[in-house]
Amino acid sequence: KLRIVKVLDGLNILQEIDYEFQFQTEYNLTLNAENKTLTASINGEKVMQVEDIKSRLLNVGIGFVVESGTESTNEIIIS
Repeated sequence: KLRIVKVLDGLNILQEIDYEFQFQTEYNLTLNAENKTLTASINGEKVMQVEDIKSRLLNVGIGFVVESGTESTNEIIIS
């Protein structure tokens, strides 16, 4: 599963899709936040877009949760 989750006053799954990640394969994950719209891409292909209708994203943070398997990263860029 690939999820966009908001943790504010509890955990809220904003969107979730099935995605079959391959072990020992490099992926370029991108999350773009613009006003109330969150867009997730994998290797340049848009895979999810959701509008957070409850609140505007004024202050944000990021986190990765891996429930099965491993995760490693060379860099995280926030701009």
